[in-house]
Amino acid sequence: MKIALLNIYFYSIWICSGLCIFLVILFSFLLLQPFLPYPVYLRWQRFLVADVFGRLYLYLLRPIAPVSTVGLERLRKNPVPRIYVLNHKSFSDTFLCSLLPKRSPVVLFNRTVSRIPVLGTGVHFVKWINVDEIPFNDWCEAAITQLKAGSSLFCFPEGTRSGKRPMGAFHGGIFRLAARAGHPVTPVLVTGNEETPAKGSPLLKPAHIRFVVLPDIVQKTGETPFHFKERVRGVMRDQLAKLEGNDYAG
Repeated sequence: MKIALLNIYFYSIWICSGLCIFLVILFSFLLLQPFLPYPVYLRWQRFLVADVFGRLYLYLLRPIAPVSTVGLERLRKNPVPRIYVLNHKSFSDTFLCSLLPKRSPVVLFNRTVSRIPVLGTGVHFVKWINVDEIPFNDWCEAAITQLKAGSSLFCFPEGTRSGKRPMGAFHGGIFRLAARAGHPVTPVLVTGNEETPAKGSPLLKPAHIRFVVLPDIVQKTGETPFHFKERVRGVMRDQLAKLEGNDYAG
């Protein structure tokens, strides 16, 4: 009964507040976009989606699943554009990205996200990059341009939620991008939210979510993007196993 009431509390407030934020985005598009310089307008829209909406989700989630963090202070002391690479256990991972220091963030997403009601519309408003819609070279250059302009990039290289299963194989696109840009990646681990909510279910189960930022990883001289990808995945897998106290990371 308690879990049911907490879910009713969460979804009722979150849906109402989400609609309010969506209306603000829509009205700002109609009223501000013609008068503000486009980069300023775009930062405002991304702030609403990635910071306001994301942090609101986490705030409402606290009675069900509080979040503990490790490593954020190090990033705040060095606020530079980053390529964040996260493992992907649950839908709530997306909102956890709001905890990371960023400026005008850009998320690399696939067609699954674009089909989610409201959220799918929102990602097009803020010009995030659908890697399934355009050729690799095109989205790679667009992402590098954003990175050079001061935006941080966010990517879930598994491509889909792993839930309770071991960490999936990584797609290589973000690592080819990092190699082309000569930029390190910043691995971020999320654990504890496998059932908050579970894949295929809207039910939020009580949990303690841990959000851990690992040190930056730089591509070695002569290392191919494939081996760079596998090395990053190996580090994330090993650290995730330590966090969870077993071989659950895969």
